[in-house]
Order: sequence, then C-alpha cells, then structure tokens
Amino acid sequence: ISFEDLKEKTRDKEWLYDYIDELEEDLRLLKDMTPFLAVTYIRKSVGYNAFLSEYARIRKLKEEELTDVLEELQETARGYDTYEEWFDFMRRYTEELKAQSESRNQGKQGVVISTLHSAKGLEYERVFLIDVNDGVIPYKKAVKTEELEEERRMFYVGMTRAKEELILTTSGDPSVFLEDLPEESLLRESADKRK
Repeated sequence: ISFEDLKEKTRDKEWLYDYIDELEEDLRLLKDMTPFLAVTYIRKSVGYNAFLSEYARIRKLKEEELTDVLEELQETARGYDTYEEWFDFMRRYTEELKAQSESRNQGKQGVVISTLHSAKGLEYERVFLIDVNDGVIPYKKAVKTEELEEERRMFYVGMTRAKEELILTTSGDPSVFLEDLPEESLLRESADKRK
C-alpha cells in the first residue's frame, strides 16, 4: 500500500486524510510488537474494544461473549515473539480441533442447530437457512450501509458452510439478498407450497 498515494487522493477530505495518517502510524508501530502486545494495542489504542461494545449494543448481543473470544485470542498470543510463530500455532491448533471433531463425529448422524455467528469456520454436508426473509436476513433494524453489509457478510458465511447442498427457505417476503444470487442456483419454494 502506498500511503502517499492514498493521502494524495484524500488531501481535500481532511477527516479521511487524518485516518489514513493514523492507520499508517498504527501499522508502523504494530510491525515491531509481539503478537500479545499487538492485540493489546489494537484493542485499546486503535479502539477495537469500543467498536465491539457498540457492535454488541446495535446487534443486541452480550458484549461479554464477544470480549471473551477476544481475550482467549489475546491469551493465545502470549509467549510468541513473532506473528509467524503465533499463526503457526493457531493453524496447528485449528487442525487438531478439526481432527478431534471428525473422529468424535464419525458414524454419528444428527442435526446441528446454529446461529450464523456460531457457524463460522464449520462445514456441513447439507445446510438449511430458514427464514431468508426481509426483516430477518437482513435484520429489520439493520439500516445503515455498514450494518447491511455485515448482514450480507453473515448471510454469505451461512451459505458457505454447505459442502454439498444448500437449501434456503422463505415464508414471507424473500430477502433482498436473494436478488444477488444467480437465478439458476436457487430453488425457491414458499412455505405455502409445502403444506
């Protein structure tokens, strides 16, 4: 990234210019920090804790659930001198968890009911996304552009959990997000038709 080019393009937008200046300084400082210090810096100095608090408030989530995950992540960074060591640890740990899950679930059959948030990183042969309706996906209180984009991102997360088959159902006004999908990939069937 050429920060000089970015600054040149935003010179007439002082507020944006200042953000780019701050980002450049943050990245310069982060480059030489240990992973633990970097996460601490991002949380406190960059303002990620404040962002999570606001995000939880808007989404009506428990802030502790988000900060607990972040604190666990931060603790995994303790003791590593480089990002490469820390990322290698996370990769190995993720592979180990996946192997344990696969061995535990071998031969088992069942249904997993999950939120879009808690399904991140998981995969299933078949995924049903129910109530892909306006007001649900995207949530009716998501009105700002960034809120709608987050809703769109979570919808994408849900769809990409399916390895073999994805089934989307609606029981009212279909979600506007369905308009973004190729028509031939959709099998639209309303709840009325199934009765």
